[in-house]
Amino acid sequence: MLVIVTTNAMTYHVGATYAIQKIQWAINQAKSGDTIIVHEGIYKEGNVLIDKSLHVFGINRPVIDGQSKYEVVSIKSNQVVFDGFQVQHSGYATLEDPCGIKVYDSNHVTLSNNILDDNFLESIFSIVIVVWLKTIGLRHMVKKNNKLVMASIAGKVILCKL
Repeated sequence: MLVIVTTNAMTYHVGATYAIQKIQWAINQAKSGDTIIVHEGIYKEGNVLIDKSLHVFGINRPVIDGQSKYEVVSIKSNQVVFDGFQVQHSGYATLEDPCGIKVYDSNHVTLSNNILDDNFLESIFSIVIVVWLKTIGLRHMVKKNNKLVMASIAGKVILCKL
């Protein structure tokens, strides 16, 4: 039996010199299975919500800045790759627990080669440094080569390295 598989996966480029200049715009346009390449720059977009299976790659370490107001990156889908970013300046709230990167009830998520700087709640609850786990059911999560530069917990600064 011969099986031919075709894919219509798209690649979207985000950056100051590209047609798409906001990460969230690219995510909204993309379909599951697509790739988003984010080029160098500082992106202040509030909360970046990844709600479909995507590969999101940073080129030359783009910065996603939460402006000390927002949960910076929220992942609410299975099979997401998030690689090569600096995620910084999340908001602070005790009820909502904002942080640099939060994964919600998702499986097969890969977080790699990211730097998390000045975010809330990255190291307070578990060894899973870059993720605040809402449930025990998270499976097949890969974290590699991430670095936590500084975390703010209730006004205290914690320095650690991943």
